[in-house]
Parts: sequence; structure tokens; C-alpha cells
Amino acid sequence: MLTLALDTSANTASVALARDGIIIGNIRLNAGLTHSQTLLPAVDSLLTLTGVSRKQIDKIAVCIGPGSFTGLRIGVAAAKGLAMALGVKVVPLSTLKTIAASSKNGKTYSCIEARRGTVYNAVYDENLNEITPPRQILLSEIESENIVFDTDIIAGLAATAALMAEPLDGIPSEEVTPFYLRKALEQTDV
Repeated sequence: MLTLALDTSANTASVALARDGIIIGNIRLNAGLTHSQTLLPAVDSLLTLTGVSRKQIDKIAVCIGPGSFTGLRIGVAAAKGLAMALGVKVVPLSTLKTIAASSKNGKTYSCIEARRGTVYNAVYDENLNEITPPRQILLSEIESENIVFDTDIIAGLAATAALMAEPLDGIPSEEVTPFYLRKALEQTDV
């Protein structure tokens, strides 16, 4: 089983390939360019460096959010386009749950920057069961709850996503949509 994974939910994008539970390639991108400029060239580079052809890909995993509005749209559109072209299914994954799976520290407080003084946050137990559902809250509330950001984990989410997706069945690409959590600006108390 060969899984290609994409993550564009934050400033740093990543792409990874997993084969039978082992990461065979992983690229992180934070070049100051937009994900639309770097994502597909990174996929091509990853495939070239690992000696994998597109036809060998069995499924595509993508972090669907919450996260950057434009980043999510780019990642989901790329995953859908690749899946349609290759005739494979897509495994959509929660960005916050993928962060929790990356941490391996029991109870995990997953966070990703949401701008305007807020963060997207969810809490998971050691088995990745959701304790607190995804939400957008003020950063000051996060600090009072002693929740920690881990930028190294967020920068390499595609590798974890690839491993998470391997045992999962995908869905048809046309059914994949981003998960947006941002409150309308007029509803946010910042």
C-alpha cells in the first residue's frame, strides 16, 4: 500500500509518502511562497526522489482543517485533482487530530494559529478519542488552560497523515471538502 499525503493547513506545507507503515519520503516547505506555487512541484520532487511513479499511488491523504482558509482550499483541491487523475480515493483527516497523533504524549491539546489572537483547538485522549471538539478560541483562554503549540509537529503533518491513512478506506474525491472553523469576523470578540 502506497499513500501520498498532503498538508497545507499552516504556513509550512508538507508532502509525504508511506509504504506499508514506513515513511519513505517527506518534504517540508516554508520557502515564503504560496502553497499553490510549491505543493505540486514538491509532490513531483518527492516522487522522483523516492523512485515512485504516480501510477503506484494507492490513495491520497489530506489534512482538511481547520487551518488557513486558502491553504486548506489548495491542499484539498490538489488532493482531489490528483485522486481523480489517478483513479484513487482520498482519506480526509482532521488537522487537529493529526497533530494529536504526532505528539504521542497521552492527552493532547492540539492547537493551530487562527490569527486575530485566536487559535483552533481540540483535546484528544491517548487513543485519539475527542475530549473537546474543534473550536476557535482566544489565545488568552488557551494560556489559561495550559495548552501548548508544537510547531515542529505542525511542520511535518503529512508524514503522520500518511501513516494514519494507511489502514483507512478513502472516499471518492468529489466528497472531500475542507473543514472550516473560523467564526465570522463580526462574531469574534477580538
